[in-house]
Amino acid sequence: MKGQESIIEMLNQNIVKLEFAFQYIKDCSLTEIESEILSIYVQGYIFAERSHMKDSEILEYLPIKSKLTLKKHLDSLVDKNYLQQISKRPSQHSLSEFLKGEFE
Repeated sequence: MKGQESIIEMLNQNIVKLEFAFQYIKDCSLTEIESEILSIYVQGYIFAERSHMKDSEILEYLPIKSKLTLKKHLDSLVDKNYLQQISKRPSQHSLSEFLKGEFE
């Protein structure tokens, strides 16, 4: 029973973090696609402790299919200090340290 209670408490805390993160993203001056991209990274960070993903993985969850279009949006998020590129081959990005700090 204690194990279940601690899991429920952890999930509740993560839901609060996620709601805060979604509001934070909504308040930023981002395009719709940039908001979607950032939301994917945030969910991975909060619930799976996975802050980085290959660009090809992100593309699977978006309505865009062009790698060039994705790169444009990722570059914009890097320029705005929301993401950082951690690998070029294969190209991978993660939440910036700044943004991780905002959600802790």
